Amino acid sequence: MRKTHYKPHKIKPKKSIFKKHSFWFMFLSLSLITAGIYFLIFFKPLQINKIIISGNEKVQIKEIETLIAGNIKQRLWFATSQNILLVSTARINKSITERYPVIDSLKVQKKLPNTLVINIEERKPFAVFYYNEEYFLIDEKGVVFEKTSANVGGFFIVRQTGEIKEVILGTEIVKKEVMEKIAKIKRGLEERSQIDIKEVDIASGERLNVKTSEGWDAYFNLTTDIDLQIEKLNLLLENELPKENRAGLQYIDLRFKDRVYYK
Repeated sequence: MRKTHYKPHKIKPKKSIFKKHSFWFMFLSLSLITAGIYFLIFFKPLQINKIIISGNEKVQIKEIETLIAGNIKQRLWFATSQNILLVSTARINKSITERYPVIDSLKVQKKLPNTLVINIEERKPFAVFYYNEEYFLIDEKGVVFEKTSANVGGFFIVRQTGEIKEVILGTEIVKKEVMEKIAKIKRGLEERSQIDIKEVDIASGERLNVKTSEGWDAYFNLTTDIDLQIEKLNLLLENELPKENRAGLQYIDLRFKDRVYYK
């Protein structure tokens, strides 16, 4: 019977991870990357130290700077950074426009190495919106943005019939397309007939009532061609109702397609 001889199997001891070249290569690579990122984040020439603001009239520069200061600080590890590369321009834009309804648009630019440039465009008042015995400035886009008094000079009053729960500054209270039509009526009467608008009542989604500086009203249909209605009004004033014949005029109704009524 043949004897079988087995050679004893030697188990090699595992090499420590700390003796592996690949471990130290990865460790050193990560260390260098971390150190590089840390250096870049806290690199002094990239820390924001200058803010340039332009275009503001009503909003004070100091107020904007204070608001920006709270949005550029980044708390990392045990220190705070104002690195221009980490700053969110969208966040700054949102925080400023939400805080100041008078601002129509805002552009935030990074100017390396350490400057923020803020360009502001404020809303221009177009009329005064009346609601619940209060008055607000409203722009040509239909956005209310500031409380005011009833006797603010140079603007006509806009009223809107319907359910308005509350007036929130910085929001659209009158539809933009309606405000565009009101602006057309205003320009059409001023430029051609030298008549100013005193009040506008948005009576419904279809009807717009305009009170003129001469005391009579004009009724417009918001669902049909507003340019045609303005043309009809001016032709009527020029041909049938010259200024000397308007003393007793009460209204001119332009809402119907085929005919203009007046009394």
